[in-house]
Amino acid sequence: MRKLSSFWNVHRGEKIVVCGCGTSLNDLSRPERFVTIGVNDVGRLFQPTYLVVVDPRERFKNNRFEFVETSQAKYLFTQLTDPGVAHPNIVNFRLGAKNGTDFSDRNVLHYSVITPYVALYLAAFMGASAVGLIGVDFTDNHFFGNTGTHEWSPYLASIDEHFHRLGASLLTRGIKVFNLSRTSGLTAFPKMPLEAFSELRPEMVRSHRRRSVRRIVSYSTGKNDGVAHGLTRYINACTPHYSRCVSSGCVPQSSGQCGDLDLEHAPANTIAELEAADVLVLHEGRVAEQHRHFLETKTVINLEGKMAGIMSLETAKAALPPTSVDALPQLASDALVGAYCECGFDLQAAWNSINREMVRKKRSAKKGRPSLREYSFQSTPQTVSVVVVTLNEGEYLRRTVDSFLASLPAGGQIIVVDDGSTDGSADFLRHGYHGVILLRPTERLGVAQARNFGARHARGSVLVFSDAHVALPSQWCSLIVEQLSRKTVGALGPAIRVMRYPDDYLSDTGNQNTEARGYGQSWRDASLNVKWLPRKSSTPYPVPLLGGGFIAMRQEVFFAVGGFDSKMSIWGSEDSELSLRLWTLGYECLVLPEVEVAHRFRRERPYPVDWETVLYNRLRLATVHFDTARKECVVENLKQHAALPIALARLEDSDAQARRAHIHSRRQYDDDWFCRTFQSELPAELTRISSANEAQVVAPAQTL
Repeated sequence: MRKLSSFWNVHRGEKIVVCGCGTSLNDLSRPERFVTIGVNDVGRLFQPTYLVVVDPRERFKNNRFEFVETSQAKYLFTQLTDPGVAHPNIVNFRLGAKNGTDFSDRNVLHYSVITPYVALYLAAFMGASAVGLIGVDFTDNHFFGNTGTHEWSPYLASIDEHFHRLGASLLTRGIKVFNLSRTSGLTAFPKMPLEAFSELRPEMVRSHRRRSVRRIVSYSTGKNDGVAHGLTRYINACTPHYSRCVSSGCVPQSSGQCGDLDLEHAPANTIAELEAADVLVLHEGRVAEQHRHFLETKTVINLEGKMAGIMSLETAKAALPPTSVDALPQLASDALVGAYCECGFDLQAAWNSINREMVRKKRSAKKGRPSLREYSFQSTPQTVSVVVVTLNEGEYLRRTVDSFLASLPAGGQIIVVDDGSTDGSADFLRHGYHGVILLRPTERLGVAQARNFGARHARGSVLVFSDAHVALPSQWCSLIVEQLSRKTVGALGPAIRVMRYPDDYLSDTGNQNTEARGYGQSWRDASLNVKWLPRKSSTPYPVPLLGGGFIAMRQEVFFAVGGFDSKMSIWGSEDSELSLRLWTLGYECLVLPEVEVAHRFRRERPYPVDWETVLYNRLRLATVHFDTARKECVVENLKQHAALPIALARLEDSDAQARRAHIHSRRQYDDDWFCRTFQSELPAELTRISSANEAQVVAPAQTL
């Protein structure tokens, strides 16, 4: 029996097609021309070179397992010790990490919730330089019949991100992955027509110098995106570089092209690709306002004016002979050239222009970046995306969603991240509910990660993070958007008052009740327990911390500062940490007293939270942001908790020190400044410590 390790790089530099069981698999004509890795029962349609089976027999419905039993694939790969088949060449492997991406163990294949992830990882393990993905669609039905809705389609957004991370990791190894399906819901990989992939010569797209491979985003906000899409596919097929096309709308199917990333419908991977890009190619210099900040850190090439003019098919070759530091490879065939010459433009000439510009801008980078005035920003009205994280919220979720629907202006967006509910409270959103988007991660994320997850799928220029048990006044949105227009403002929070249930869901009772109200937060003691602050003014004013029940930020600020700390565990201190980080990075956190949001405060949460998690999050905050003496003060005040040693051990094994170094390298103010600025609101145990007096450690507070 062969071991998995013996298949390492057996197809080095070749093309491999990974085949799922979606309907697009029927488009795979003449599969014998490819090395193929199939999953489960693709043998109904053809016999793949290799077959991957992860699920046991009982997971297969109807007669699907029969096609595993009769498979004629050369090798069958499985982690099952007894797969229940008599195949002559079974290769056993160990399952590695869920959603893993490394190749440190050659007897391991990493996995996700769907088998094609394992198959894609195996293709990379075998050394492919180009991998095509087909039949991984997440649309209704399988390739062999009307089997209904895909069981994992509610989790597509989460699965897409896992594939995107794997693809990014493979790219660092010189491996490009393409989605060959026109109908696939995955946006993790650039799309490529099947016939173009078949014409692809892997040596054309493989770079012998990985560091020279550039990630290029072809960016268009115009109505005619044909050139932008064509340029991306040309770069992917005919150069060693990697490209994604970000556009304002999907290319019509009638054009014969495969679309890529839509600005509105694929915001998560759009943001990820813009962040990772080395080069942005703008078409006519137009940029959506929410992406403006990317121009300040990237090499930008503007295809307009003279450069656009020389792209005409008649004059381009004469005007621009191929000249480049990275010599442009010979085209694979006339068929491939034809596939990438569209709309009267010569894409080879366009690429030569871009390559020249990349070289020129790389050489002149030290002279400073060009002024942003040369670009045209698409100034659209501020749009608001609300991210609501929910877990077993019962009837409150629907009432909260309805409250947002009634108060959001036109163009607003509501995203509900269901972080593992078991009470069915989010099921009413599954089949569409007034345009509300339901995202379901494949595993429990916790508040910080779930909010980041929702934000990556938001299209709004303003992000609002809300609990799933609030009621909104009618005019909250306009007041918050107005205040966020100030560039120094990092985040805003409303006044939070105790909800009258169910009255506040029926009408705004703010003017008729006397329930308690809070206007921002501070720490009550050195244990980092929080307290609500009283009202200081009728106009917006700064507060040390904002409560996580309702926080609003500009999208560009949220991503610029890194969002919520994704290593904060499950629940607790994620809002305080973000507030403190914003202050030290030079942003303000303001409370708006004129906006009152009703919040349901509960005696018990509908989900468990253990003290070890709470303590870990507080210790992480102190480690990342506080000086040594102030952190020791926090630890001293937490010693009464039995779970502290476990939390400290977990902290020691975390990335807290590396994150501390990263944050400190960026911040404009330190924690001493923060404590001086808010001395009257913060506990004395923290404010009387300074970097110049680190020896002073304050005794624990008497009560928590």
